[in-house]
Amino acid sequence: MLNLANSAKDLLSLAGYRSPQNIIVFESDDWGGIRIPSSEALEELQGKYPDLPLDHYQIYDGLESAEDLALLGDTLRRFETKSGFPKFTLNYATANPVFDMRIIEDEELSPFSYEPITDTFERYDGSDSALNYYLNNPSSSSCFLAQLHAREHLNVTRWMQGARNIDHQRDAFMLGVLGFNTEKYNSMDPLNTSNVLVNRTQYITDAAKLFKEQFGFVSSSFIPPCYVINGDDYEVLSRVGVETIQGAWLMNRPKPDGSLSRRLSVPGKINRYSQVQLVRNCSFEPSKYFFHALDEEESVTRAMAEISAALKRKQPAIICSHRVNFTSRISKANRDYSLRCLNKLLNRIVEEVEDPVFMFSDQLGKAIREAKGL
Repeated sequence: MLNLANSAKDLLSLAGYRSPQNIIVFESDDWGGIRIPSSEALEELQGKYPDLPLDHYQIYDGLESAEDLALLGDTLRRFETKSGFPKFTLNYATANPVFDMRIIEDEELSPFSYEPITDTFERYDGSDSALNYYLNNPSSSSCFLAQLHAREHLNVTRWMQGARNIDHQRDAFMLGVLGFNTEKYNSMDPLNTSNVLVNRTQYITDAAKLFKEQFGFVSSSFIPPCYVINGDDYEVLSRVGVETIQGAWLMNRPKPDGSLSRRLSVPGKINRYSQVQLVRNCSFEPSKYFFHALDEEESVTRAMAEISAALKRKQPAIICSHRVNFTSRISKANRDYSLRCLNKLLNRIVEEVEDPVFMFSDQLGKAIREAKGL
């Protein structure tokens, strides 16, 4: 099965963007979003629902702290190359839901509202300076770039339905927990057509507006939450300044009933709105390995093999590595394990890859557009 997947990637790479440079891009999603507010909330839910199967996101993923960002940056800055330090594109949600009990108590009222992440950070211990660290630390720009991921990373409609009708989701709501369920994507796909309580055009416009207010510039790239995106969303994204779409080999296109069809992506393809499609062809998710009590080397070896394969195809190695790996709100051990893995991976990259060129996602998108004369 793995050989079949590699063969498909080989064929798609022939039709997509190729480069003589050994380009490496780290794309990291979910920054700014809440999922598990505290270890105490998680323990309460696990104690009440011990048989509910959960994954590493639902066990370890919580709002980042300034210390988490600082330690990640320190790790990246140990490895300076001709192209500078390794770079992480940090894809941010710009808002989080307000846990208003009226949402589940009054179906007629349904007063969904959201708060900007600036408010969220202020309310969470250890995170009140996280955004300021990114914005005001002189060394941040050398290895971090914020880009747009979402308004609230949430399918509001399914979230509210679950909280009204399913016991463990209602209890999770009351504790301020998101995604404590086993539904497809844990009800975290806001651009699904099933999210009928949210206007998608307004959602994208609001997300971009909040991003500019929070970071001071327009995000030129966007990664659809859960890789779920509608055909007409691209046009809205182009209107708010998005020129590059981060994505995966298979993107999820919602059907009218909320189910998903999967469509292959060609790396570097330009769509009708002159947007570049990037494709994540590598995965570095050490938190998943920590969750399964696996050795650090397994995470590093798998990621390095995928990076090497992408570069051999003359493709940029675009590495998916979520925030859950580097946040310590629920488990400091999870973060520290992931940082050790990252250190080992970067050490292998600088030793084994000739002249690695580290880029942010928007830089790669711009390079592809220029190569195609746009």
